[in-house]
Amino acid sequence: MGKTKDNIIPAILEPAAFAIWFKNTVQTVTWDTTGTPEQSFNPHATRILLWDVTQENILLEQPLASGFNIFSGRQLVTVPDVPSGLYQIVFVGGSGSLGQSFFIVE
Repeated sequence: MGKTKDNIIPAILEPAAFAIWFKNTVQTVTWDTTGTPEQSFNPHATRILLWDVTQENILLEQPLASGFNIFSGRQLVTVPDVPSGLYQIVFVGGSGSLGQSFFIVE
């Protein structure tokens, strides 16, 4: 995990590289909380978004989660009905991380 100023940059562990997630299923996003300083920022200010690797577009209008506690190290999300393809998890807000590329399919 890295730290820049008051931004926490947790390593996203799951989904792992080239994992397969099916649309409209519940999946778990996990990240490393090791060394996270508790007083550095609002732990509920982070959102989990999808980055469409093929289209080079972040799906801002469809957040997977928001308002969760980043210190929990995991969050359940519902996989949206998006075009099948290659995606990455993005943390935005009090953190900034980009996960490994994985697939969303029918």
